[in-house]
Amino acid sequence: MFGLDGSFWSYANYLDGLHEGSGRTALAGFCEWLVARLGYGNNLVWEVLVGRMTFPDESVLSRFRSMTDEEDAATVDTLFDSLERFFADQAGSPVGGWIWDTNVRAFCEALSQWIGYDFDDSDWQAVDSALTGTDADRPHAEWYVYPLIGHTRLDLRLAREAGGAEVSIRIEGPRRRELQSRIDTLFHIMSTYTVTSP
Repeated sequence: MFGLDGSFWSYANYLDGLHEGSGRTALAGFCEWLVARLGYGNNLVWEVLVGRMTFPDESVLSRFRSMTDEEDAATVDTLFDSLERFFADQAGSPVGGWIWDTNVRAFCEALSQWIGYDFDDSDWQAVDSALTGTDADRPHAEWYVYPLIGHTRLDLRLAREAGGAEVSIRIEGPRRRELQSRIDTLFHIMSTYTVTSP
């Protein structure tokens, strides 16, 4: 690809351009992810954080822009390993919240539509009947699990709040950034308003 010569800084420049071109969403959270693994560096850009992960003793950082070929290759390896782990963490970590019990079907239908799954009456009957015996105070592993399988698979863990009108939900499975943003918005709407069917 034009502009990429295999060096760390060519990849860094490409990724920075990609990030800017995406409205600063492509690498959102990457810097914070690196800081969490290093234990310091809130004031550093991600390129320097990758360098410090590669060379903890900082011996190379004084000449970071003029590394040897071996040092550059090691930094590239750290970069791609870090990106792979970062995106895996972003995609696979469960997300959750609570919504009003009257919104559970609408929540399931919206989520299903986004992944290409047809959530119908039989799906709803299974979820609705299973929710009766659940308790959100129990460990997550004991919550009711319902799979939604479209172009990706998402597992919903659901449980009622004892004595309340809320249902707690955890979503497990790979989620691209756009889908994650939609899910965050869906939780907000379904926990703020009561949604009615047309």
